[in-house]
Amino acid sequence: MWAIIPFFSALALLGAFFGFRAWEMKRGTRLFDTFRAKIDVYASRAYATMVTGQIPPAWRITIVVVLHNVVHRAVVFSVETLRNIERPLTRLSHRLRTRAPSANGHEVSPFLKNIVPNKKADTHNGTTPPSGV
Repeated sequence: MWAIIPFFSALALLGAFFGFRAWEMKRGTRLFDTFRAKIDVYASRAYATMVTGQIPPAWRITIVVVLHNVVHRAVVFSVETLRNIERPLTRLSHRLRTRAPSANGHEVSPFLKNIVPNKKADTHNGTTPPSGV
């Protein structure tokens, strides 16, 4: 169910991008043209450097360390988030398993009175019956 949110968000953003590009094509001019031209040159240079392997060794080590730290922090954050969700649910589950349900002052239904065996007539007091079952 949670996959619906990122899917429709991505779909909306993709639609907004195409709408923005169509609006620019219709006007015949680009918004922030000089800034985008500088960023395009920088991005193409960085891409060419990465593809051809001309990154200096010190940068490679730095990039690997930064990526490792980012991924590690994301995993730790995810685990902490899941643990924070799990902790109250574990307490609730334990409470529901160990405490008897309260009757809330209501009378037991006649149906339950008919199907529940009479405890006074029970001779084994909740232990294993003599048959061993």
